[in-house]
Order: sequence, then structure tokens, then C-alpha cells
Amino acid sequence: MAKIRHHKLEVIPSFRTLRRVMIGIISSVWSFLAIASLAVAQQDQPITPQMMGFQPRVTDGDEETIRYYVSTGGRPLDEGAEPRPLVLYLEGSGPSPLVWRENGRVGSAILFDARDFPDWHFAVISRPGIEFFESSQRVVSEEYREKMCLRWRVEAAKAVLRDLVNDGLVDSRKVLVLGHSEGSDVAPWVALESPFVTHVAALAPGGLSLMFDFIALTRKEIEAGELDREEGEQQIHDMKDSFREIFSDPESTTKLWAQEPYLRWSSFFRPGLDAWRQLNKPIYLGVCRDDRNTAPESGEVIELELIRLQKKRFRSTIWPCDHYFLEDTEQGLVEWRLDVLKDLLEWIDKTPASVPSLGAPGAADAFVDLKRLVGQWEGVDELSVPSRLQYSLEAGGHVLVERRQTFESSDSLTVYHLEDSRLIATDYGSGGGRRIWELVAPTEGGRLLFQSSNELPRSVGGARSSSFQIGLDDQGTLWRGTSDDNAGAPHETRPLPFRRITGASDD
Repeated sequence: MAKIRHHKLEVIPSFRTLRRVMIGIISSVWSFLAIASLAVAQQDQPITPQMMGFQPRVTDGDEETIRYYVSTGGRPLDEGAEPRPLVLYLEGSGPSPLVWRENGRVGSAILFDARDFPDWHFAVISRPGIEFFESSQRVVSEEYREKMCLRWRVEAAKAVLRDLVNDGLVDSRKVLVLGHSEGSDVAPWVALESPFVTHVAALAPGGLSLMFDFIALTRKEIEAGELDREEGEQQIHDMKDSFREIFSDPESTTKLWAQEPYLRWSSFFRPGLDAWRQLNKPIYLGVCRDDRNTAPESGEVIELELIRLQKKRFRSTIWPCDHYFLEDTEQGLVEWRLDVLKDLLEWIDKTPASVPSLGAPGAADAFVDLKRLVGQWEGVDELSVPSRLQYSLEAGGHVLVERRQTFESSDSLTVYHLEDSRLIATDYGSGGGRRIWELVAPTEGGRLLFQSSNELPRSVGGARSSSFQIGLDDQGTLWRGTSDDNAGAPHETRPLPFRRITGASDD
């Protein structure tokens, strides 16, 4: 194996062109570890999440328990904490723990310091089969080989977001998914599939396939004279043969290339553009001009595609540094990490999410946005009686349940679900009756209008709701109202405001 020097840090990839994967994580004392680890770096004791300012948590994924860790401004999360903005950090590639100690030095997979986000909750996720702390930077477990792929990382991130929102810890107006390197390949899919994400940021991103990065970086080495042309062209030829072999058995967890299973490679060979094209949320791109791990051109392609699609809410920046936001100058290394972070946070403040895009056409889009209501809300009903709304996701996220309760009546229930191309809301009253509504259109102000889709018999002088409106405004206030058809005479009731009190039930 060839040894490559990268800013005085020695890494050993399987061959030169695998920098993006096998360098993956900078093996020096980074970010929050720079100070916090000094007290433990030379000791033999394990480093716990609490030592690093994180509170360990677990949540259930589709088929397993996901382990993750949350810090609030550099302190372990207080389970009774007030809702705050959330950043979910998705680190780069490799079978690495979040924190490790090798040769007396402590390293981390986390590029940023949780204290750089003093007003935010900061969450990170352990890889399958790997603990928060290990005594080695590279830990290959059987579980890791069987599970690690793009889909696992996306589903784990979605589960963590859902768990934190359901526990009432998240200010839904600012939920940032921040990916670096491989994490930037994961981030757009999480933002696309999770209704809770308001902003997405990708640092050292690649919009084209990882296969392109390997080939493009190899050709740059050839042109720079770092690699013999004949040898380099042979490597490119061999890589293409390897790619064909990987896609001949893309689900294999036993066949390896560059020490990683085919399953992992085939999943991350999917172009990120497939997700970026579909996103309608604010996007931040931080491309590294001197990147030798991800081809900068692959990152700029994302910007060009967003321009072609006439998307407006994105910012793309080119930084004069390498993959880890370090610039090698005659005077020494210059770190750009905090400059990037400052630019990112200022952009978020200037680019509020469309909370929510409930006026978007299409039942599927409307249902995704309705999921953002998960949590508890309080207000008053038409008679100024205190009222509470509670929303929860059931049946694996395919059903949104709304529970309404006032202090003078029993609970009633409305269940939202997709049925073919329609969004249906079925109401179950405390008296045992049932009403069915269907989404018909957005109203002025972006609220959704549901109208009755079933003919119920009227009793003389009785009333039944023939429609209702629901939606959030730009300040995150929920508006909910009904229109009663009282004995044939429509009576419009204006939507009433509800404010969020938790991200989920405290039951």
C-alpha cells in the first residue's frame, strides 16, 4: 500500500485514488476535542459521551435500535430542556467511532464543536456495530459490514429526528441537517424524506457519482506529475472493472472492494443529484477548492443543476482550502472551518424555511408537510374554551393522528392518510360518529381546505361539519377551523390559532 502525506497526517489507503473514503476522517485533535479531551487523552480509561459534552440516547429504527448523542452548547442534553433549533451532523466515511484514541492521541469524526452552536441542540449518530468510543480509528464489525449503506444512514437520521421532535426538544423553525464528505451524500436524502428538516447543508459535497470522484482525482494526479501516466490509466481501467463487478452483486456484504462491502459501495455510487433535484428546502453548499478527497467539480455540478432548475433558496460557496477546510500556505496551515460555520449560520438566519409549504400542489406533498405538526398545540375553540391539539405519526409514518380535547368535552380524533392520489381525513367523534373529508385545494394564506366526501343524514336542526382548514403561518402558528352547515345554512367559522407547546405528548 502506498503511504500518502496529507497535511502532515499519515493515512494509508488501499491505493492512491481512494482518498475520499479511506482518509475520511482527520486523525488529529479536532473541534470540541481540542480542549475537552486534554484531561483524558493520556489516560487508559474509556472516553464517555458525557466527557465530550454529549448525552447518549437511543431510538427505534425500522429493525434495530439507533444509538445517538446530543449536546446543547457543549453540555450533555438535559432531558427536560426547552425546545431549541437542532443541527444533525452527518460525518464522513469509514468504519470509525465518533471518538477514538490511538498512540496516545484523541481523534474525532466530528468536524465541528457543539459549542460552536451555543443556542442549538447538536446531534450525532453512531455507525452500526461501532461504539461512541473505541481504541482504534478503524473498527470493522460484522454488523457494520451487513448494514452500512446509504439507506441505513438515511433511515437512522430520520429516526433520530423523529425521536427528538416527538420528545418536544426541537424548535421546528430551524432543523438543519449538516453533512460533510460522505455525510453530504446522505444529507439531501434525509432532507427530502423527513418532514422535520427545514435547512440542509453539504460541505465538501459531490453531486456526481463517487465513481466520478475516483477517476477525476486520479487524472488530476496524472496531470500534476504525482502519478505515472501509464500506471494511472491502468488504475482507472482497473477501477471501471471493479465498478462493473460491484454492480453485478450490489447487495453483497461478503464481497469486498477496498476493504468495504459491495453493498456500501453500490449505494454510495448513486449520484447525489438524484436527491438535490427534488429538494424544495433551503440548501447551503460549501465546496473546497483544493479538495483531494472529493472532486470540487462534482460539488459545483450541484449548483449548476439548481441554477438550471431555477431554484432560488440556495447558497453555494467556494472555499480556498482542502477537504477539512485547511489551507496550506507559506506561513503554515490556515483553518477556514469557523469562517464556513459563520457564513452558514448567517445564511440560515436570512433564509427562513417556508413553514410549511402547505400550499404545495398534490396530496403527497401536502401530507409530508402535515407531518410537521407532530407535537402538542394549545389555543381556544370557537366559544373561547381552552383547547388542545396533539399530532402523532403512526403505522410507520403512514398515518397522522390528530387528537382534539377541550376542558368541556371528550376527545375527538382525526386520522390523515394517503389513499391513491388523494389525502383523506377521517374524523371519529366522541359520540361514535364518523365523518370523512378529502383535500380539495389550498386556501388564501397557504392553508389546506378539506371538504366532506360522504353524505351523512341530517337531523332536524342538527349540524355537521362540511369542511375545515388547517395550516401553519410563517411564524409557526397552527391555524385550524371548521365550516358548519347548520340545517342547510352554511356558517363559516374562521380558523383559530394554536401555539406549539411541545414536540410530542408528555404522556
